Amino acid sequence: MVAHALGVEVEGVSIVQYEGSMGHTTTPLPENADSSDEEASADLEKHLITGVAGAASEELLTEELSELPGKDMAGVAKLLMGLEDTGAPVQADSEEAIDKAKSILHDNWGSVRALAEALLKHEELGRKGVLAVLENT
Repeated sequence: MVAHALGVEVEGVSIVQYEGSMGHTTTPLPENADSSDEEASADLEKHLITGVAGAASEELLTEELSELPGKDMAGVAKLLMGLEDTGAPVQADSEEAIDKAKSILHDNWGSVRALAEALLKHEELGRKGVLAVLENT
């Protein structure tokens, strides 16, 4: 939901456990992204926000700070290193990413619930399935 709201291409979403994660969203980074390029840096920031969205949604739902599991943490660390290459303050970026993700989730909670319900029914949704759910909310 967060990736879609940010204009990041979503290839699929799953609640099937995968490599230490409780599910995942597939949002490929553009190939050969140059972190010194402003547009590429903005893409990295959008992917960072997307990467912390699962933990942010758990925090909104449970009112408890959630930790990023294995593969999520590795992905976020990789994005933070890319942003660090641009000279951006990494700690501020990570905190801002969580706040931005929570804001997007809060503003679109109906879509979050609809996507969650579809995932409970199907476990996995491809790009077309995700778009169908989000366009109907």
